[in-house]
Amino acid sequence: MMELKLSKDEIIENYRDELTDAEIYAALAKVESDDKLRKELLKLSQYEVSHAEFWRFIANQAGIDVSGVRPSRFSVSFSVLIRRLLGLGFLVKLRESAEVEAIKRYGEMVRKKALSPYTDRLREILLDEVSHEEVFKEEESKFEAFIDNIRDAMYGMSDGLVEVLAAVAGLAPVVTNPMLITLAGLIVGTAGTLSMAVGATCRRRPRGILGKQCFRR
Repeated sequence: MMELKLSKDEIIENYRDELTDAEIYAALAKVESDDKLRKELLKLSQYEVSHAEFWRFIANQAGIDVSGVRPSRFSVSFSVLIRRLLGLGFLVKLRESAEVEAIKRYGEMVRKKALSPYTDRLREILLDEVSHEEVFKEEESKFEAFIDNIRDAMYGMSDGLVEVLAAVAGLAPVVTNPMLITLAGLIVGTAGTLSMAVGATCRRRPRGILGKQCFRR
C-alpha cells in the first residue's frame, strides 16, 4: 500500500466532497434554461467526476474501501432549491466559501506534498477548482448588482421618510392649512427621490456625459 500524509477520514471526505459537487452541478444543469450555462455546468460536473475518480484511486492505493461512500443528497437538494428560489447568482455566493476552502485545502496538500507521487495531478485539480470561480463571474456580478439595487431602495425609502417627516413636523406648528403641509411633504419627497436617483446614477456611471457632470469639480 502507498504511504500517505493524509488520514483515512481526509481521503474519504475529499472523495465525498467531489462526488457531491459533481451531483450538484449535474442537478443544476437539469434545471438551467440558459444553454451556455447548462453546458458549463455539465462541464464542471465532469471535472468533479474526474476529481472523484482520482480520490477513489488514492483510496484504493491506500487500501481504503470507498464503495459505500455516497454524495450528500441534502447538499444537492438544497442547492437546487436555492437555485429555483433565489437564482444562480445567490447560490454562487453561498457556495463561494466552500470553493475557497477546497482551494486552500488542495493548496496545502500540494505545498506539503501530501500525495508526493501524484503532486502534479493534485496541482491540476487545484487549478480546476480555481477555474470554477471564473465560470460564474457574470452571474456573480448580476447578483451583486441586484443587491446594490435593494440597498439603494431601502436607503432611499428610509432617507425619504426621515426628510418628509422632518418637514411635516416642522411645518405643522406654524402652518394651519393641511393642504399646504401635504403639498410641502410632496415637494420634499419628490426632491429627495430625484436626489437619490441622481446620486445612484452618478455612482454607477462614472464615465460618459452624465458621469463627467457628476464628478466635475
